[in-house]
Amino acid sequence: MRQQQHAQTVGHREGDRKARQSWRSGGKRPVLRFVIVLVVLLGAFNYVYYVAFVRGDLLRPHLETTARLTGGILRVLGNDVRVSGTSVSSSRFSMGIDNGCDALQAVAFYVFAVVASPMRVSLLARAVSIVLGSLLLVGVNLVRIASLYYVGVYYPNAFETVHIEVWQTMFVFLPIFLWLIWVWWVIRRSAELANATV
Repeated sequence: MRQQQHAQTVGHREGDRKARQSWRSGGKRPVLRFVIVLVVLLGAFNYVYYVAFVRGDLLRPHLETTARLTGGILRVLGNDVRVSGTSVSSSRFSMGIDNGCDALQAVAFYVFAVVASPMRVSLLARAVSIVLGSLLLVGVNLVRIASLYYVGVYYPNAFETVHIEVWQTMFVFLPIFLWLIWVWWVIRRSAELANATV
C-alpha cells in the first residue's frame, strides 16, 4: 500500500514537473518571445484603436449597442431609462457611454495573451477560452456601466471616484487575472494528462 502511494506521489510530481516545463519548452526563451509578441500585438491594436476607431468614430456603433444593452439591463431591474445613441438617461440620472467604456482593450489583452502564450494546448481549446473569456469581460463591462448608473442615482458625488479609481483600475487587472486563471487551468490539465499516462 505504501509503495503504491509512493508511486502515485512520484507520478503526480512528475506530471506537475512536465506541465510546468510546457511553459518553458518549444525553443529558446519562450517567455521572452511571449512578452515580445504580446507587446507587438497590443501596440498594433492600440494604434488602430486610437487612430482608426477613436478618431474615425468607428466605435460609435459598438458604444450604441453597449448603451442599448445597458438600458435593457436597467429596465429589467425596474428602472425607467431611455437610450438615445450612446446615452442612458432617466429623470434621476443621465450618463454617456464614451470611448474607454467599450472593454475592447481589456478583451484585446486577454485574447493576445492567450494567443501568444507558449503553452501546449490545442487551437480549439485556445479558441474556446478566447470566446468564453471575451464574453465574460463584455458581461462584466455591462455590469460596470449599470452599477455606475446606480452610483449616479444614489451617490452622485462618488461617481467619478467609482468610475475612474475603482472600475478602471479593476479593468486593468481583470484581463490579467483571467489570463492567469487560464494558464493555471492549462498547467493543471497538462499535469492530469501526464499523470494519466504515468
